[in-house]
Amino acid sequence: STVLFFLGAIFCYFIIIPAGFEWLIGETSAVATAWPDLENYVNMELLFMFGFGVAFELPLIIFYLSVFHIVSYAAFRSAWRYVYVGLLVGSAVITPDGSPVTLGLMYGALLSLYEISLAIARVVITAREGKEGLFVSRLDLFSDDEDDEE
Repeated sequence: STVLFFLGAIFCYFIIIPAGFEWLIGETSAVATAWPDLENYVNMELLFMFGFGVAFELPLIIFYLSVFHIVSYAAFRSAWRYVYVGLLVGSAVITPDGSPVTLGLMYGALLSLYEISLAIARVVITAREGKEGLFVSRLDLFSDDEDDEE
């Protein structure tokens, strides 16, 4: 968990912040001269790093939800459209600026982390329980079966 948080903060510091601020300065230079304030710069940088650190915890959440069969692997796979839209909305909320560059980079990172965590969960579940384990769920959160109640 700690390693993933710091990987998110490092990813933000070396990739997101330079690209994001370059885009922001480029947008303002067409209208006016940018005079960045150090306090605002540090606050925005800390918000970015914290947001990316928290967002990089996604693989742990997905992995444990599927390995402990709270949500089945098959349910995560079948609900991919909803998850992708949710990740896009989450990316828009987490990034503190209006830049499409930071939003796109955050979305790409979250999408990659989601798919990697599902791949690792698939390997672990298949090794422990076989292919039947991919369909086992304790809660059936994404289930459309209403016939079970009757």
